[in-house]
Amino acid sequence: MSRPSSKAIYMHRKEYLHSLASEPACPQHRVEHLMTCKLGTQGVRQPKDAVQRLQELDAQGRVWSQNLLLQIRDGWLQLLDIETKEELDSYRLDSIQAMDAVLNSCSYNSVLSITVQGAGPPGGSTLLFQCPEVGAERLRTSLQKALKEELELSAREPSAFALPPPRRPPTPEDPVRDEEVLNHILRDIEVFVQPLMKAQVNASAKKTKKQGKKKNTGPGGRTPAQYVDCFQKFKYSFNLLGRLAIHLQNPSAAELLHMLFRTLHLVLTQCPERDLAGQVISPLLTPEAVDMLKFYLSPPDSNLWKSLGPAWTTSRTVKTLGALTGSQLLYLSPGELQMVCPQDAPRVVARLEASRRTLGLAHAIRLLLEFTGTCYEEKRYTCGGAPDFDKSQWLDVKFKLDLDFPNLPYLMDGKNKITQSNAILRYIARKHNMCGDTEEEKIRVDIMENQIMDFRMQLVRICYNSDHEKLKPQYLEQLPGQLKQFSLFLGKFSWFAGEKLTFVDFLTYDVLDQNRMFEPKCLDEFPNLKAFMCRFEALEKIAAYMQSDRFFKMPVNNKMALWGCKRIC
Repeated sequence: MSRPSSKAIYMHRKEYLHSLASEPACPQHRVEHLMTCKLGTQGVRQPKDAVQRLQELDAQGRVWSQNLLLQIRDGWLQLLDIETKEELDSYRLDSIQAMDAVLNSCSYNSVLSITVQGAGPPGGSTLLFQCPEVGAERLRTSLQKALKEELELSAREPSAFALPPPRRPPTPEDPVRDEEVLNHILRDIEVFVQPLMKAQVNASAKKTKKQGKKKNTGPGGRTPAQYVDCFQKFKYSFNLLGRLAIHLQNPSAAELLHMLFRTLHLVLTQCPERDLAGQVISPLLTPEAVDMLKFYLSPPDSNLWKSLGPAWTTSRTVKTLGALTGSQLLYLSPGELQMVCPQDAPRVVARLEASRRTLGLAHAIRLLLEFTGTCYEEKRYTCGGAPDFDKSQWLDVKFKLDLDFPNLPYLMDGKNKITQSNAILRYIARKHNMCGDTEEEKIRVDIMENQIMDFRMQLVRICYNSDHEKLKPQYLEQLPGQLKQFSLFLGKFSWFAGEKLTFVDFLTYDVLDQNRMFEPKCLDEFPNLKAFMCRFEALEKIAAYMQSDRFFKMPVNNKMALWGCKRIC
């Protein structure tokens, strides 16, 4: 056989390198799963104890291994069947606590050890894999790189409650959306609990004999308002579980409830005000949630639930709502504590433009009014049809309203008359302490308020431009870069000012939502922005408003716009 020419070799190498470059971005590694050890059981306290357990079983010839594929995909570490590619198990990358390569410790000479956080504190498991093809050290390096990239992208705190990924495409009948919202709520609870657990450990290690001056924060530095927020999330998670109970399998609804109540017990013991939880009325539980709790709770957990009082055990009905809220203490929003009686609720008359109920600049204002429980009336001005788009209904009264700068939208609250949408937002927010507390929060609010408005105007100019179709590709090309900046600014925080909800989150939600309508997949590359949107929509009063017949998503713009001028839902 003649030797191939240098050119032939070069072309074959070129094809080979091209095939490598075109391989899927989700590499699969053939490994041998040796065992999974639950930490905290049978003397296995640390990952090294799991390796020692493997050595013992290997010496006795009792290791039952299985060949499978290890794959990293969409933020998950997946174990797949070699032949069918069926998913056997999966773990979130951000649940991985430690990885180690153990060489030549027994007959299995290249073992990869992966420790993952379990569903609920405390907990966790160590998985052991023999890596005959890639090698444990090389596979560990690959996984560490993927983990780093995932955490930088999502910028999320690790969750001890994460639900498994949906195993089928979502359909209108599937509970995938509820699972996604529940995941984010459980993640927020986990973030809240972490400093409480550390404080509990420190308190047990060092007991002080001297009582100090009473503080406004409990163990872990959490304030009463933050405890209220956490208690509301517990209640909302029960409502979601009430809808999801028949769909959940691993973990099941019963298992999740047990972990939630174990965590709730910790929060109650650390809460600085003994009866605070019992005063948190909103959200009331749904009938499905109450039935689920009665059915699944163990006797100790059931006693804890009933001890919290009617605000936690009464299902949501108009009659009980009136009885509970007559003149009691209401917690209307995360982190915001107010004494409100229905007859004393502030009444604001908001007059907003709508040719046919448009979102426009007034939408974030509506959301904030709804969230703060403010009574308001909306005045809509009719705009004529093309080609003139007659505005005489507004122009006839524009200069008769005694407004310093006549414009739409405007707000009238007694003698106060305000124009400019962001000025209106700030006016409402100041009444409810939603402009930021610390200097850092206030700076972030100011930056985000101006940056998101610049971003809004870019889309507005496209929507009203006669060359809309020509300009759209250019806008979509630069859109990921802009969204990346917002993703980096949000980082690991729950809200754009930090961990406190402010008016700028309402503004940002509105602008991101419009871009999501303009390009439905634009947020797919930014998990923390998607989480922010879900977290906002899960706020109790926002969720109730969005489910009411008063809520509408379109049209976004007025009749003269080339996009967003028609109602689609």
